[in-house]
Amino acid sequence: MRQYSAPTVASGALLGLIFGLSFLDRTEGILYLAFIPFVQVVHYWFTRDRSYSSRQLIRWGATFIAVFVLLAAPQVWRVSRRIRSTQLRYSRRIAGKNFSWRAPASSE
Repeated sequence: MRQYSAPTVASGALLGLIFGLSFLDRTEGILYLAFIPFVQVVHYWFTRDRSYSSRQLIRWGATFIAVFVLLAAPQVWRVSRRIRSTQLRYSRRIAGKNFSWRAPASSE
């Protein structure tokens, strides 16, 4: 809970690293790019005792987003080059190969 009351650039970088890695595991992790800063802003606006400035909030958010994007961008670029389209979701077929993560239908 200390993160909410005193966000620092280091904590923003650490959280950007953690949630950026979550994007590399699952593409749904991109939702954290908006959700985590949103939660911090909600905390800032609804806390009566503002122990940090809006400038510190902006620095924290920019650091979080920058680290997250630095981790996610190479993966998005690599996948986009393989499917020749910029998308944040995976295609079932890349270069003629089936990359489906669903179990095949039973042949009963």
